[in-house]
Amino acid sequence: MWSIAKSVVLAVSAILSIGTGAAYGGVSPVNSMSAKSSRPVIVELFTSEGCSDCPPADAVLSRLAATQPVVGAEVIILSQHVDYWNYLGWKDPFSQSTFSDRQNSYTKSFALAGPYTPQMVVDGRSEFVGSDWDRAIRSIDEASRRPKIPIDLVAVEHANGELVLGVEAPVCPVSLELVLAISEDHAQSSVTRGENAGRQLEHTGVVVRLQKLATIPNGQKHRESLVLDIGTARLAHGLHAVVFLQKPHQGLILGAASVKIRRE
Repeated sequence: MWSIAKSVVLAVSAILSIGTGAAYGGVSPVNSMSAKSSRPVIVELFTSEGCSDCPPADAVLSRLAATQPVVGAEVIILSQHVDYWNYLGWKDPFSQSTFSDRQNSYTKSFALAGPYTPQMVVDGRSEFVGSDWDRAIRSIDEASRRPKIPIDLVAVEHANGELVLGVEAPVCPVSLELVLAISEDHAQSSVTRGENAGRQLEHTGVVVRLQKLATIPNGQKHRESLVLDIGTARLAHGLHAVVFLQKPHQGLILGAASVKIRRE
């Protein structure tokens, strides 16, 4: 098993080498465009199935992903279900304390009185009530007009629930954290208790894994391949791999990439 996985990692590394060999020659990374014509914008939604105000925000997030309404922006959605509403009678099956911790960091960086749901955060730059469609459009448009650091990302589904990733970031102008998110394209729940009791809830871009891959010092670049155990059932749901570069302590997001996970 290990030798097979290793061969896939080497193949992914080769793909990155072919795709990025001279991609940044003579060009400042922060002013470069990725291979895509649109600039990536990370849209995070902190939500909960135990919150009656959250379904409209979930619908806004799904609509953003489906329609890609801002010209020049590639909207990358990350739905993160917090766990602090679980005491109300319904334990959100998608909730993780990791997402609550991430939201708490944003609470500090935005100098808010406390966390709330539904909260939408765009590129770590702006935050607002997640059901506010007009505000979301304005924030995404503003974020898409800013230069982004290009990232190359390859994701391959391997046998037995393994996911092989290859990621490369160019020389960074400041010290940045490289973060990985794995998201399910679609999820649903039949809620039987709490504020949403009796409702069938639909979700898009539900984050199932979030982790920091590395801290990239100022003036350095980063490249790595890794194997993750996601599980065969999870892989069958349809997944995306997302990586982004963010200033430490939940600061601005300066670059991102997203790919649909494909089979080997």
